[in-house]
Amino acid sequence: MQLRIFLAIAASSLVLNAGISSRLISLDQIPPGISLQGKPLAAAQWADATGEYPTPNAEDDGQDAEIYAAGYRQHSSAWEQVWKVWDHIEDCQEEIICNFVKGSLEITDLDSNGKAEVSFVYRLACVGGVDQWDQKLFLVEDGRKYPLRGWIDVHLDDQGHYSTFSKWTLDAAYNRAPASFKAFAIKKWKRFEDQRQPNY
Repeated sequence: MQLRIFLAIAASSLVLNAGISSRLISLDQIPPGISLQGKPLAAAQWADATGEYPTPNAEDDGQDAEIYAAGYRQHSSAWEQVWKVWDHIEDCQEEIICNFVKGSLEITDLDSNGKAEVSFVYRLACVGGVDQWDQKLFLVEDGRKYPLRGWIDVHLDDQGHYSTFSKWTLDAAYNRAPASFKAFAIKKWKRFEDQRQPNY
């Protein structure tokens, strides 16, 4: 079996920016023009200066894993995919970690230009216990992607006390982005650098 996650969004933890028109939608409100493989879990929709977007999601289980996030823009009655983030793990013989982090989806307008930024965090690992996990944060505005990539790790001392640490690298795309994007991404990474935070 293969795990496929398409834009996993926890509706109960979606953070909405007051400057952007956005709402949570039920699964039966996902526009019929959007085709998904897998079972939808939750969805959100927003409208900004560039158009209207739904963000559905789905998942299954397996030893190979793929993770997707995508944004769709409405043109008349049709929906056009304007961006996609895809990642994967192959041939894992241990436990697979291939999950979005709950509470990490945010819709913002950091540079106040009327265009929504969508940001989220996900994790990838093939682990046999307490291991290092890859973690990635994406901020997307109008199809332009601003990734922050790194890893998170844990340490258990002789008394069983748990501590976590991480390391990250900003993509060169942030050199051409508003300063608010970089500050937001770094702050957000630090909010989600603990492995104990729930995934799905």
